Amino acid sequence: MARRLSAADWVDAALDRLADGGLPAVAVEPIAASLGVTKGSFYSHFSTRDELLVAAIESWRVLQLEQMAPADSVEDLLTSWFADARLGGVFGSLCAAVADSTVRPAVFEVSAARATRLAELLVAEGWGEEDAAARARVIDAAYVGFWRLVEAGALPVEERSAFRAELSTLAHSSSAAA
Repeated sequence: MARRLSAADWVDAALDRLADGGLPAVAVEPIAASLGVTKGSFYSHFSTRDELLVAAIESWRVLQLEQMAPADSVEDLLTSWFADARLGGVFGSLCAAVADSTVRPAVFEVSAARATRLAELLVAEGWGEEDAAARARVIDAAYVGFWRLVEAGALPVEERSAFRAELSTLAHSSSAAA
């Protein structure tokens, strides 16, 4: 008997495809094949491929925001950013497609939340608010750049720990901290 898939199974598979191939890889037939089902299973949960894409982007958004929430130090936050290579891969793919009106709001919200939380933690470590906000924007931009380079195949995802350490050094460097 064929196993019955849930909408969450389809969303999870769509996230895998986003991480590995970007928006074009989120296609019903290849996802169905990877799940070992026919595309008829898809239509019991979603009406269109775009509906699945919206659900996958929303799932990614929620996961990213939840991942940051418990961080109570700069180190914890940076570690959370790099903890899940798949979510990072999705981020790189979504950044590549940020001109798409379906993608843009989620990417901007997550990026803003990341920079805001980092700035808060930097202030808690003794940075002034303006310096913390500027440093957080630069670190967030570097984070975006890392995942874009991974997405483009110019940098291996295995370098994420080393890059996280470099961002930590950037976060803490300078005599400007209290």
